[in-house]
Amino acid sequence: MLFRSIDASIEELTILGKTTELLAFRTTLIATLISLVVVSLILVYKYRLASLAGIATTTLSIFGSLGLIVLFGVELNSATIIGLVSVALISLASIIVYMAKIKDEAYRGRSLKKANSEAMKKALLPVVDISAITVIIGVFIFIFGGLIYKGLSASLVFGGLLSLLLNTLGLRGLLWMLTNNTSFMGKYQLLGIDCEKVPNALNEEKQNYYGAYASHDFTTKKKSVSIIMSVLFLLSLAGMITFGAIDSNNNFFNSQSNQALTSEIYFEVEDNAYLFSESIAQDYLSHTYLLDDSGNIITEKDSDGNDVNVSIYSRYVTTIVTQDTMMEKDNEGGVVIETIHYYYVANLNTRLSLDTNVKFDDGLIVKEGKINTVFAEIILENGYNNASINLKNVTDVTTDRPGFSKITLAIVVGAAVSMLYLFIRYRLSRGISMFLLSVGTAAITIGFFVLTRLAVSSYILAALPIVLITSFIIQINILSKEKDLLAESKSKDLNEIG
Repeated sequence: MLFRSIDASIEELTILGKTTELLAFRTTLIATLISLVVVSLILVYKYRLASLAGIATTTLSIFGSLGLIVLFGVELNSATIIGLVSVALISLASIIVYMAKIKDEAYRGRSLKKANSEAMKKALLPVVDISAITVIIGVFIFIFGGLIYKGLSASLVFGGLLSLLLNTLGLRGLLWMLTNNTSFMGKYQLLGIDCEKVPNALNEEKQNYYGAYASHDFTTKKKSVSIIMSVLFLLSLAGMITFGAIDSNNNFFNSQSNQALTSEIYFEVEDNAYLFSESIAQDYLSHTYLLDDSGNIITEKDSDGNDVNVSIYSRYVTTIVTQDTMMEKDNEGGVVIETIHYYYVANLNTRLSLDTNVKFDDGLIVKEGKINTVFAEIILENGYNNASINLKNVTDVTTDRPGFSKITLAIVVGAAVSMLYLFIRYRLSRGISMFLLSVGTAAITIGFFVLTRLAVSSYILAALPIVLITSFIIQINILSKEKDLLAESKSKDLNEIG
């Protein structure tokens, strides 16, 4: 053990606590990128060449939204990433709606050019609906959601507008060029269309394929589904009321598990001439033993039944990791001096108090006392030339308590305004039904976390708007299909009368 000097302390985790959020941010970002790759592969399998246009517009929607977020100085956090996931969702939904219309028209016997032309008309309003709902919800999250959700609201508003622009102009333009290319004429397979199911209009063949689920009656189980949904909703509501009444803060989420009281011991090494490493940090903590109230080293039985001393490393340390390095440059007398800082972090599975008594004994140096005092004294007796180590024990790493009332208000008001919009588009009964189903789905999602007592943070609640938007997208797709069928039936009846 050759150390020269070190300043040891234990401090509250305030600024340093952001490392936890950064880790969550990186994990969320990586998961998002992997999901986009998987979805892109599915699109390629489903829509072949046309999927490239969809991937292009989706990518532009995401990075365009990200660019606007950076331009306007909006905080980039995990909620913002969740918002960008929503942008990808609405863009992909718009693409799927458009491609479904093209396939429907092709299976009627129309050429790719004519199928795309008809699909452009029929897909326009559903695409506008999806983007409009997203923007509406984003606006009310901005108004009512609170500071932590500003990035989420910005993602939804910017993404909704960009998706609308790119999918009504960019996607349509790309598919127009594709379907109007004479070299692709009749090559339905390039868009994932089964050529054998496309009727030949020249031979006066009639349509015989109406989609994979044309013969399936989804209404046969509507009673069972309604009962299950109602039971889940009532259970969720009962769970919220019950756990809210039990909790002293009227918080029906598992707030206790939201708190993570842990510690981290930081090693900061300047000019690492003697190659300080994670193994040296481990050795250092392995010789720092815990004391009981009587001043004796705490012992425990090993696998052979022998008493062994309990060290900080053996009882508390979960991992020791190397953090990023940092370089400082000082200009002294015209000479630039570079100082490199190396950081090592020992993650503990519990909280160590400032009053923790320890004893350091490596066979050469023996020190006993409060943890800070011992850390400082033993390092002063070592000779680690051209280096200094700064040891910090960081405590009280806690996650936030979710502001449920704010995000709930934003979701309910956003859904209510969306209902008014959908009432204009699909009539009153449809608008009310979509509102109830979407809000009910979000409530059941909340109920899952309430009843299972899983820990909930603000970033988990940020996923609720995705649940709401997804529910609206599914219903918009169903109702737009219904409108198309009613319009075709009416047109057919008029032709027969004529």
